[in-house]
Amino acid sequence: MMELLHKIWVVITTVAKILTQSRFSLIIVLLTVFSLEFVGQIKDILVGLNYPESRMQVVFFVLAVNWLAFQSWGWARYIYNRTQAVDGGKRGEPGYQRFLIDWLPRAYAIAAFVAAYRAAIHAQIDNIAYGIIAVGALVLIFLVYRRDIAEKFAAVLGKVSGNSMLYFTLAVMAVSTVYAIWSPVSFGGLLGAGAVVFLGLGSIIPAGTLLVSAARENGFPVVGFMLVLAIVFSWTNDNHRVRVIEGEKSHTDSLTLQESLDAWLTQRDPTKPMVLVATAGGGLRASYWTAVIMGRFQDQIPGFNKQVFAVSGVSGGSVGAVFYNAALANDEECVDSASEKPCFESKLLDSIGQDYLAATVTSMLYGDLIQRFLPVPVFSDRAAALEESWEAGFARIYPNADCGLENSFTSFFVADACGKQQWLPRLLINGTYEESGRRLLTTSFKVEPTTFLDTHDFYELNDQSALRASTAALNSARFSYVSPAGTFGKEINDDFVPVGHVIDGGYFENYGANTLSNLIDWLKQHSSNPPNENPFSGGLIVIAISNDSTIPLQQYDILAVPASAKPQAFLNEVLAPISGLANTRAGHGMLAYKQLAQYSEQLKSVLVGAENNAGASGDSDVAVDMMHFYLASNSEQPPPLGWILSEQSKENMRAQITEKHNCSGYLDILDRFRDREGNATAKYEQQSIGTDPCTR
Repeated sequence: MMELLHKIWVVITTVAKILTQSRFSLIIVLLTVFSLEFVGQIKDILVGLNYPESRMQVVFFVLAVNWLAFQSWGWARYIYNRTQAVDGGKRGEPGYQRFLIDWLPRAYAIAAFVAAYRAAIHAQIDNIAYGIIAVGALVLIFLVYRRDIAEKFAAVLGKVSGNSMLYFTLAVMAVSTVYAIWSPVSFGGLLGAGAVVFLGLGSIIPAGTLLVSAARENGFPVVGFMLVLAIVFSWTNDNHRVRVIEGEKSHTDSLTLQESLDAWLTQRDPTKPMVLVATAGGGLRASYWTAVIMGRFQDQIPGFNKQVFAVSGVSGGSVGAVFYNAALANDEECVDSASEKPCFESKLLDSIGQDYLAATVTSMLYGDLIQRFLPVPVFSDRAAALEESWEAGFARIYPNADCGLENSFTSFFVADACGKQQWLPRLLINGTYEESGRRLLTTSFKVEPTTFLDTHDFYELNDQSALRASTAALNSARFSYVSPAGTFGKEINDDFVPVGHVIDGGYFENYGANTLSNLIDWLKQHSSNPPNENPFSGGLIVIAISNDSTIPLQQYDILAVPASAKPQAFLNEVLAPISGLANTRAGHGMLAYKQLAQYSEQLKSVLVGAENNAGASGDSDVAVDMMHFYLASNSEQPPPLGWILSEQSKENMRAQITEKHNCSGYLDILDRFRDREGNATAKYEQQSIGTDPCTR
């Protein structure tokens, strides 16, 4: 028995030794498979290949998959051959060692094709998936019979030396690295997210393998030393500072919420309801879903934005709100010249529904990765790449924009924003202060603690430095690890002194409901004012936008009993604190949503009482309604969480605003914007109520 156990142990240690020798190829391949299978923000990298303009990106993707396959195979072969040379040329006994040395590199190569196939199936592009399998089969045949092929074509292949292939590999790595660091937006836009991931991961293997080889031959732990360097340099090489506009200040400390309300009161229609919006986080699907709701009402209701006082957004919801405001600033009354139909929604969705993942992963795999091993900040980070890709995407749809996402966030809210006299809803962008765990608001006025309880003012903590609109949006959408925590602080004697880090607003509360409840409580003090100074003279509509289809719609009912969850069984003693903290975040968000709904219901009696005290006679027509727009699941293609959407996901979201679970609220809002006699405007009567498929 002991002899058998000894033999088994010898086999295990031998296999482990062989795997360890090619560990860099193994690690990269496993990382690729794991990321594409389980990491939500990465597994959607191929959905962009469904875009009409992405044909060339399909070619780049297939080439990149081959690049990763041949790098993982070739450098595993290199390390095995090198190891055998160092050990005196031993071929390895018994026979299973030779088998592993021959077939492990081939398995690494095929794993790259399997990962690509799975990603293509997830993205529902079956033709590409089957093509990947076919190419993978041809590559496997080549790897198995490469010596026979080499002998048959010796006249041609004889001129291609091993050094030539090494030079080719180094040239591709050098060119792609320089290009990716110089312009991650351009590089990612050219290749697409899928090609960037496979090309970037494949380019790590040569450097890693050479380090492993050097460590073995010199007896120096090179890889361990590099990891220690990265840890030590993390004290001095932080390149994640929140981007600011050099030399420009925001001056939000001199602006008040009351001034914003006064400006809104002078231009709104007092007979129509005030609109307040809370929009939840959830990556690009939250941005797109927010744009569907706000864009649809902007097209259907004349001057809709003039009745929207504020939007409280979290993560992707904040991004959608910033895009909405930027679109308003440049094209508020969009009408298609050919069809003469409103086009605000369609242009807004075109600006949001682009591939914003490619630039981010480009920076992550190139500049940001290299930066970890440098002692001081040299390269810009993936957060800047994401922001710049938003700026470029918006400019692509609005090429003549007077105000783009690269402009100062607070400049959108001055009286003559973008050279126009118009109202833009005030944006309450919810982030989280990592070090304190509290809410961190980025907005266009001073955050008063008497209004927003226990809340940090981002501009106050960041020295009033001006932010681009894209940066303000990302202050709410820094969900690790695709978007890093952003460092903010103050300039003291020309030196930057960090104060803390901003992370995703969803860590604190994912619905933006707490902030909106605080705002409503502040607005309530004006409810007894004369009609021209009363924000609620036409009533109130609270629009709540959610996008997490894993939460059943019934759970959003105020009196719904929380659903029980599946018990944690595996390693619960270890995982209980982590699981509890993660799920508490979701529980806090749902509680905040229900408290907002409850508060909205209670506000009705308060407003009616205020109206009666003001001397109104007869039945009050003050109405307070909370309308919830819920993004339901599509079993064929659930909306992804990352920064890219498939065409099918976009189509599904565009349709859901008038589907059964949202239809009643949609029509109720349209009805609330009828005049006092019950007449609808010709614009939305014709465009929506007269032809809309949804009915109560």
